[in-house]
Amino acid sequence: MTNLSSIVKRLVPLTLAVASLTLALASCTAEEVEPAPTPSAASAGLERDQEWGAAMAECLEQEGWDVEVGSDGSFGPANGIPTSQAGQYSEAVDACAEPLSSEIPTLDELTPQQWADLYRQESGTAECLRSEGIEVPEIPSEAVFVDQYQGTDPWTSYGFIGDLDESTWNKINATCPQPYIQ
Repeated sequence: MTNLSSIVKRLVPLTLAVASLTLALASCTAEEVEPAPTPSAASAGLERDQEWGAAMAECLEQEGWDVEVGSDGSFGPANGIPTSQAGQYSEAVDACAEPLSSEIPTLDELTPQQWADLYRQESGTAECLRSEGIEVPEIPSEAVFVDQYQGTDPWTSYGFIGDLDESTWNKINATCPQPYIQ
């Protein structure tokens, strides 16, 4: 069994992921099927961890859902979800996420050391992405970074990568790990 406390320590607040999934599912028409999520700039700002994705998938499969886990830890329905089941899936995701997310600190609970570490990681990730040929502007000062991160427009180096095919996304993710809160 996966050690949940070690997973929890590595996650950025999960509520954003659940809210994004709920909104995406709610936007389908009655006959549409929601495809499994693929890596994109939209998911880049959220920490995805392979262990976390595996724990979520295990829980969802116990609830009767066929789930795939991407190499970056993202997860989603293997064959999409009929709109008529979107609410049920969203409820299952919420139920599975609750034990993981209850121990995740919210941004206002982070210590100055955690903010400094996140800033240091983000700066290193930005430099790594530049070395891979991705145009990432200079990271703002630490004070501006923290203010923006707590606001509606957080600065993240992965926010500048654009849409990538899965193979390139996986290579970039492996070469330039996304920052996470410890």
